[in-house]
Amino acid sequence: MEEGTGLIPWKDILRGSMVVSFFCLSPGTIPILGSVIGIFTLIPILFYLVKLGWGYGLAVLGIALIFSIFLWPLFGSGSEYFLVEMFILGPVLFSFLKRGFSITKTVGYATGLLILLLSAYLILWGIKTGHNPYQAVVSEINQSMESSLRFYEQVNLPETTVGAMRDALQDIRILVARFWPGFAAASLLVLVWMNVWIGNRILERYGSVNFQFGDLSRWSLPEIIVWLVILGAGLALLPYPGLQTAGINILIFFALAYFFQGLAIVSFYLKKYRFSRFKRILLYSLIWIQTYMIIIVALAGLFDIWADFRRLKKAAD
Repeated sequence: MEEGTGLIPWKDILRGSMVVSFFCLSPGTIPILGSVIGIFTLIPILFYLVKLGWGYGLAVLGIALIFSIFLWPLFGSGSEYFLVEMFILGPVLFSFLKRGFSITKTVGYATGLLILLLSAYLILWGIKTGHNPYQAVVSEINQSMESSLRFYEQVNLPETTVGAMRDALQDIRILVARFWPGFAAASLLVLVWMNVWIGNRILERYGSVNFQFGDLSRWSLPEIIVWLVILGAGLALLPYPGLQTAGINILIFFALAYFFQGLAIVSFYLKKYRFSRFKRILLYSLIWIQTYMIIIVALAGLFDIWADFRRLKKAAD
């Protein structure tokens, strides 16, 4: 850490401010790839907080925030919610790391915080505009899908293909109207998990031993979480549309959580049998591309509670 040395690390502060600002503004400045870069804004925020400590790390965030606020309208970088969530979540995650939270608590609490921030943002927006925020999100998603359909119509795809896409779009609209909260919460979980996982690898590489989660291939969710899955399944089976919708949204979120546990199981055996890097990349690519592979991995994560595929409980005993 740089704090306590008596010297102000101006170079690191300025460099960090520029890097964080670049990540924040990338969605509006870089076509296509900018949105992908913006997703990982938490990584440089965490890196400089860990490297410089609270005092100088917050100085980096303060300068980057001022810089981003002035340039945000010029580039039309998107919703202010994104900027707010990054600058709130970064210090929160750092405080979790300093307290030695496990990766389960770190990701769980951070995801919960983002869900609360999103809910508050939608409620305040609804109060300000007088519109129903739930329906507004549905309308925004429908407009995005319509724009995508128009794009495919302009690239001269066969009429049969465009017609099939248009028919599928009608079914997707019905699903989105009911289940977007579950998909939104799952997306926030992915955002936090990817940033924490990659950030952990970077900190490990730079020797920050006090901010590491250990071997994540041995990670698993607390067993009590399975009762939430059972609750969601029970609600989904009830003959009441509102309860069914709530149950399926719960299942969507925790299906993703157990998918991550399934990936930990896959990683465990890839390490155990010493698969080459090429084979690992190939297998992970197949998992992400093939829908049935995603389902199998998620089910493996869920049934690991009883099957104990990695024999972790036996080793603990």
